[in-house]
Amino acid sequence: MTRSPVRSPLRLRIAMGIVAAERWPHAYSTRVREYINDRRLVLFIAIGLVVAMVLHLILIVMIAGLK
Repeated sequence: MTRSPVRSPLRLRIAMGIVAAERWPHAYSTRVREYINDRRLVLFIAIGLVVAMVLHLILIVMIAGLK
């Protein structure tokens, strides 16, 4: 904290929050099942976005082809 350029009482509160977040036992899940479920959700969202992008591209090409 002595090296921080911020000189206010807020500095202490931010530092305490960072330390508390890192040391809280439930901050990071250690369960493999939760980790796998999170990865599946991210993959599902990514695939959904790619499919939506392709469908929109097809729709735009079809509309442009009408003229």
